Amino acid sequence: MNNRLRKFSLRSIFSLVLFGALLGLLVTAAAPLAPLLAEPSIQEAPVVQIRAPEKDELITQTAGTVVTISGFAWDSTNNPGFPDDPVLSPISNPTNAGFFYVTWAATPGALSYVLVESTSPYFDEALVTYPSVTSPYFISNKANGIYYYRLQAFNTDGPSRWSNTVSTTVGAAIAGATTQLDLPVIEISINGEAWQPVAVAAHADGYWVWSYNWVLPEADQMVYTIRARGQMGAEIGPEDTITVTVDNNVYLVYLPLVMRRYPMVPYPPVLNAISNTDLNGEYAVSWVYSGPFDDVPVPTSYTLQESTSADFSANLQEYPAAAGVTTINISGKLSGTYYYRVRGNNVNGEGEWSNVVSTVVAATVVDNFSDTNSGWARATYKRSDGGDLMNVDYAGGTYRMKILLATADQNNYKMGLVKAPDRFIPAGANYDLAVSHYFAQAEMPFPTYKPLEGKAGLVFAANTDYTSLYVFEWNWDGMCAINRYTSFSWPVSGYQGFGGSMVTTPIRNWAPCTNLAGNNYNQGNRLLVEVRDNRATVFVYNNNTRTQIASFTDDALRSHRRVGLITGSWQWTPVESRFDDFVLEAK
Repeated sequence: MNNRLRKFSLRSIFSLVLFGALLGLLVTAAAPLAPLLAEPSIQEAPVVQIRAPEKDELITQTAGTVVTISGFAWDSTNNPGFPDDPVLSPISNPTNAGFFYVTWAATPGALSYVLVESTSPYFDEALVTYPSVTSPYFISNKANGIYYYRLQAFNTDGPSRWSNTVSTTVGAAIAGATTQLDLPVIEISINGEAWQPVAVAAHADGYWVWSYNWVLPEADQMVYTIRARGQMGAEIGPEDTITVTVDNNVYLVYLPLVMRRYPMVPYPPVLNAISNTDLNGEYAVSWVYSGPFDDVPVPTSYTLQESTSADFSANLQEYPAAAGVTTINISGKLSGTYYYRVRGNNVNGEGEWSNVVSTVVAATVVDNFSDTNSGWARATYKRSDGGDLMNVDYAGGTYRMKILLATADQNNYKMGLVKAPDRFIPAGANYDLAVSHYFAQAEMPFPTYKPLEGKAGLVFAANTDYTSLYVFEWNWDGMCAINRYTSFSWPVSGYQGFGGSMVTTPIRNWAPCTNLAGNNYNQGNRLLVEVRDNRATVFVYNNNTRTQIASFTDDALRSHRRVGLITGSWQWTPVESRFDDFVLEAK
């Protein structure tokens, strides 16, 4: 070994020893401290939400069309704060009534809700939007059919996705920080196929948006399940799943070329618009037929169809008409929307249907007795011995009911009833019934005569043949009562034990009646009955003051809905009642 090599080796060994000693000192001193170079932090996997297409959407584009599947993604650092999807509760409507409640539980962070109604489960027809709704939300006046509902929640950050869909048959947090993060990996899978990556971008508000172009296959009512998930590094987030229905099969229909109309049935008539500005149940439906045509015989008759649904599937009624008739008068219609179409018929068969027209009948039916043909009875009713007992007729813009004078007292203890026309039969168990009344001076047997204990009344909750009914009644003396009568003999009945079998069940006994005018002729009173399901409440409505008289419950109120008027005598005749402004309002 030469001197240079020996010097190098000694120097090197000394350096290594010194370096080792220093290194040991550094390691011993630095042991409690964090490493000088920390590992990079790992971002959490995002939450992914599919926003398009909508849940349970019906897709009808042709095969080969590109449908973009898109949505949002976020984690705890950039949550946009959208409300959670609201959840609608099943609709309780066991009687398939036209009124019901749509309910839901509160969605955390939601400030408002929008409820949407449709006659299609895909919400692509007859859409009705109810803004700013609260639960429970009352829906009413629905024609027969199936109604679908879905709900969307809103807060200051935007809307939620649509809720689940419910149907019935009728006859959130403040937005987080906008820290820019790495883009996650978003994937989707359709009907269990392999996961496919999608395009991802950062949103200006700090979360991510993504989309995927799906080329629609040919399908006939095929349900597809779409799943989406996000991944950040090795962590995979929760899946989001929706289903959509694709119905886009293309059918080729080959039609023969027909050079002449065959069979030679009538061409479709044209229905005129219906004039019904007062929205009552009385109106005319008319049409025109543009023939004759050289190749088609003219109609020998017509058929007019009526329905409460635009597709003529509910409450269908037909009105036949002779060849020369092009107008049909409709009457007695209850509240609702009515649709009409007409076709011609000839020796070759039935022609094509016309256009469809409709009209609305309002929920309020009013008769001010100015039309003597409005359907109320006009007659003089006899006793069993042939004598006159009661006269009913229109008189001076009112409806008159008179228990006639009988000097031998044959007309004492009698009560006469008039049935209201059928248009006053409420469609449901919630309605208001009101009438105005006064006692008029009838023929006078002596100068000081007064119809003491003569009475009048408003009939409600009567059965079909009016043998059982409720009456809110009042008399000349300014007293009133509520009675239920059974074994009633229409049109005139006597009390049990007084030449009749009518049984009285008092609900509110005869007593003074606050706010009721009496003890004179021509004292006007307005009387009101409110029926809500199985409860009835009666009021006197005078001087702009509505005074409640009594309230009671009976399950018969739900099913017995006939109404009418009564006038009665006790020990004195004649008694003459005048009624006006008879109003039925559905609720």
